[in-house]
Formats: sequence, structure tokens, C-alpha cells
Amino acid sequence: KSKKKMAQKRLTGGAVKAMAAGQDVPQPVLQVIDIKQIQAPTAQPGAAERFRLVVSDGIHFQQAMLATQLNVLVKGGTLASKCIVKLTDYICNTVQNRKIVIVLNLDVVSPPPDANIGNLPSLD
Repeated sequence: KSKKKMAQKRLTGGAVKAMAAGQDVPQPVLQVIDIKQIQAPTAQPGAAERFRLVVSDGIHFQQAMLATQLNVLVKGGTLASKCIVKLTDYICNTVQNRKIVIVLNLDVVSPPPDANIGNLPSLD
């Protein structure tokens, strides 16, 4: 079997859609497709920097925000684009009529493979 197919089996298929629908998905395993630092509004001096993630279950992808206490994972290089992660604690909120996963805690399961896993249409 191809590495891509084997990697896809490690992901929790259907988790993104279920989380967006408000279902509890215990400790889903997802791939981080992208990480971007977002700027705090200038009206908030001293606001902590934030990181936006795009996470995928190999079927769909979803935007997520990383809790500020996890910023050290990005800055230290532990959490990077294409990593496989297990969300050990998260909530799903609606922000500007869009579902956003707020990642409160995670474990990095494996370092980045060479490519995105799966064929990824957005839920939006």
C-alpha cells in the first residue's frame, strides 16, 4: 500500500464534519495542513499572538485556532505544517457564522509527511 493511503488510515476520518456538526469526537487524529500567525487587532496592545491552523481528517478540512498556551509548540518547531496531531482537548465555536475549532491541547503524533493526506474539500 502507498504511504499516503497508510497515513490516511491513521487519521480519524469524518471527525471534521462531526465536530462541525457539534458532535463529540474523542481525541481525533488530524493532519495540520497549514499554520499562520494572525495579527492581533491594533486596538489591543499587548494581546498575545495567535496561530490559525487548518486541520484535516483526510476527507475534509476545517479552520482552527491554537490556544495561546500552545504557541510554544509552533515557535519551538514541534508543531509544524503537515504534522499529524491528536486533539486531546478542544471546543468548537461559531465565529462570524463559521465553525472554528479551538485547540486547547494536543499531542504531536508524527512529524510531517511529504504531502497532504486525502482529497480535501472544505466544509464551507
